[in-house]
Amino acid sequence: MSWLCFRCSRKPLSPPVLEYEVHYRLGQMMNKKLIAFVGSKGSGRNTLAWRFKNLEQEGPSNEQISSLFKRHVFIDLTTRPSVHSRGQLMLDIRIVPPELNAEGCPFFSRSGEIQNCAALVFCFDIADTKSSDDFYVWMNKARHSLDRMPPFLIVGNKVDQRSFRITISYNWAKGLAELFGAREYLECSAKYNDRVDRVLDTILNMVL
Repeated sequence: MSWLCFRCSRKPLSPPVLEYEVHYRLGQMMNKKLIAFVGSKGSGRNTLAWRFKNLEQEGPSNEQISSLFKRHVFIDLTTRPSVHSRGQLMLDIRIVPPELNAEGCPFFSRSGEIQNCAALVFCFDIADTKSSDDFYVWMNKARHSLDRMPPFLIVGNKVDQRSFRITISYNWAKGLAELFGAREYLECSAKYNDRVDRVLDTILNMVL
């Protein structure tokens, strides 16, 4: 059978499989950076990763946001004037925890994916003191797994809660970031798409 006949006889791919294959091939052709959004459940890390793919959408998602352990975000850097690079980029975002990837390898380990991360983004809910306290747990795990820390950012999520709930103060969180050597402390509301652009641009400038 000729190659042409073989190609014509292939069963068409289903839309989800086709989308995955397109994303995979695009990722092979462009610059790719692995980063991790680290934080406790409810910190908004998954919503923030989803928002990076849906910056044009105003307000909350109309559907429940799926909890995934990773997301691929394709970015045309010409649309990001605050970023000091141009071209195409794929952000390969890991949502941690879960601490095990699809192959069952711990993220926080000497052989885990943390070793290949271009940047870490520690997320917490500014209206939940336990969420912010858990930052110390994740930071210790990262430091024990790495000989050298990659650049990292601390993001206080759910800033929309500040107007009607007791929240972690901005100055306290900024001091925490300075104490641990974070590149910056930023606040946003991933749910309502408030100040997310600045978080994305800061991450891009960290990894490029």
